[in-house]
Amino acid sequence: MGARFTAFENRTGVEMEIRVFVPPARPDRYRKIIRIKPGETKKVKTLTLCCEETNPENPTFLMVFMDGTYTGLSLLKFHVVTYAKIVGYVDDYGLVVFKGWLWLVSGKEIQWTGKGEICELIARLSTEQNSVEPA
Repeated sequence: MGARFTAFENRTGVEMEIRVFVPPARPDRYRKIIRIKPGETKKVKTLTLCCEETNPENPTFLMVFMDGTYTGLSLLKFHVVTYAKIVGYVDDYGLVVFKGWLWLVSGKEIQWTGKGEICELIARLSTEQNSVEPA
């Protein structure tokens, strides 16, 4: 399951970098660096992010940097492949927040929110839009 492309949107006032890191490489070696300017949306092919030739025991991390500083937030491969759009912004407390959206055919909206190191998955039924009546 997943989209062929994932759109990353930067709603902050500084440049955002997403660096693809696959252990056991050196900590300063990245497979790919995606730079997103403030207010910009960039579509990225998910196959280029998730390196298939790597060992499956070594997870692929997408480390988020804001203005050249690591935020402490890392995305995993299934976060990126699952969601069609991932939006990054700064909340009222100054924390970097990422939200991902994907609408399913059954009318269920799945929204993922990541704040710092806290990630939660919220699934809720949409009653107004895309509701499907049982046959």
